[in-house]
Amino acid sequence: MASSSSSDPAATLYDMPISNHGARVRYAIYAKDIQDVVHIVSPNELGGLKGEEYLKRNPQGKMPLLVLADGTALPESEIIVQYLLDAYADRGPSLKPDDAVSRAKTAYVCRHHDMYIASVQGCMYRAMPSTEARATQLAELYKQLCVLESLCSSPEDGPYFLPGTTATHADGAIVPTMCFCFYALPKYFGWPGEHKASLSAFPKLSAWFASCQASDANLKKVADEVTGALGAWDEGGRWETVGAIADVKNTEYKWAYP
Repeated sequence: MASSSSSDPAATLYDMPISNHGARVRYAIYAKDIQDVVHIVSPNELGGLKGEEYLKRNPQGKMPLLVLADGTALPESEIIVQYLLDAYADRGPSLKPDDAVSRAKTAYVCRHHDMYIASVQGCMYRAMPSTEARATQLAELYKQLCVLESLCSSPEDGPYFLPGTTATHADGAIVPTMCFCFYALPKYFGWPGEHKASLSAFPKLSAWFASCQASDANLKKVADEVTGALGAWDEGGRWETVGAIADVKNTEYKWAYP
């Protein structure tokens, strides 16, 4: 993913293809065509997420992390996206709606994602303290996806998450996370839908997921990056290793929604 430019970057993004949070930053970089000034490298360049050098810059030890040329470290994906949209406002699309109400709606979509979906998304692919914990978080994920469905525009309103003719940073935030949902939930948790493409309970989200990628090559690019990385996880036995397959065999809990 690193830029092929040999010039010194104005910033370096530490990230990996599997990161849905990092993918929203990568989308902003691709859409604004600033790979020449923002280089993308693995966190391993700083010794890995738990390495001393990385933790100096982001004590949480999470991806993504943006480090500016002067050494300023900016963690947290939405913070990084907003910095890039401001710092490179003169390059590429703004990724922001023109009016204040639409900007507020875009911010709300991102906040809902960050607070209520990202906080439980790990139930799809991480080891959990108990089967009950996974089942409880999965139920919460369904609830919050229902809210996200209510916020999504209908197909007749255009190809993007909110009505309009151009993508916003909300599309960049939601597409990568839906890659996780559309990949894992039909295949491993029995939710009705098409693996990697749709969930029957969420027709607007499913239609948007297809149409926004057909309309914006950079959204498709990040979706392909994330889905490809999920496929590599799958080939390596990720869902068996983290106990998800064993958990779903426990019929005392609900796994498939609705």
